Amino acid sequence: MLADAIAAESYKLLRNHGLLFWGFCFAPLANLLFNLSTETWLFLHGTGAALRLAQAQGSRIDLGQQLMQGLSTSTSFFFEIFVIAGAAALFASEYRWETWRLVVPRNSRINLLLAKFAVFAMAASVDILAFGIFAALSALYGALLNGLSPAGFAISIPGAVGVFLGALAELLLLGALAALIATVSRAQMTALIGGIFFVIAQAIGMGIVHPWEAPLQDFAYLPAMSAYLLRAWAAGQQIGPGIFADPAQVLPACLFLLVWIGTLAGLAIAVFQQQDLSRE
Repeated sequence: MLADAIAAESYKLLRNHGLLFWGFCFAPLANLLFNLSTETWLFLHGTGAALRLAQAQGSRIDLGQQLMQGLSTSTSFFFEIFVIAGAAALFASEYRWETWRLVVPRNSRINLLLAKFAVFAMAASVDILAFGIFAALSALYGALLNGLSPAGFAISIPGAVGVFLGALAELLLLGALAALIATVSRAQMTALIGGIFFVIAQAIGMGIVHPWEAPLQDFAYLPAMSAYLLRAWAAGQQIGPGIFADPAQVLPACLFLLVWIGTLAGLAIAVFQQQDLSRE
């Protein structure tokens, strides 16, 4: 059953401390330590970032806004590398240790791969939430350090959910891509390198085609831009000088994202269904 497969996959991830830490815990913790260190250093040198931010906001820091920015930070290129590495290890581990032949007779292949997707989605969700919570904590630390008044969490719940879903969709896209490459190549390193090249290609594409002037069909080629548009719209963030996301483009962008994720995951399952696993 699918529930049994998810429980088994969750147990394996929790017991694999290296994968759990480096794939899904290290990035938010490193970002938190960097922010705290930066705030402390700037405070000691009299140029606190929190102070400058507060001056622009009337001597208050909006922790809710900091939380939403933290949720978006989880999709930056450097931090996505760790998630790709985690996804590559998660989907390629059975090939590496040659244990598929022991697992497949105990459940259907669809359930086994869907369980990996479910566990990856849960781990990615925790990773994103950690980024948001740690961003609010570092902002609170900076405010207290500089003797400022932190504003309450005056945050739009639908907006925060939209930012979270946009970030999660982008990480699920990377996870589905890593799953497909790992299934086809049966190699963890190939999935990692393929995912990194995909992220680089998306970044280059977004540098050439700006979201505020791109025709709708370009969002189909650049799913990362669709995820960015969703996050910017949910957060009320500018995507260009004085330009905000067009609500009419948000729904098609979400559909493009779902098609990308579903197609990559479906191809991975289809390939896995046809594989000879007598040696793995």
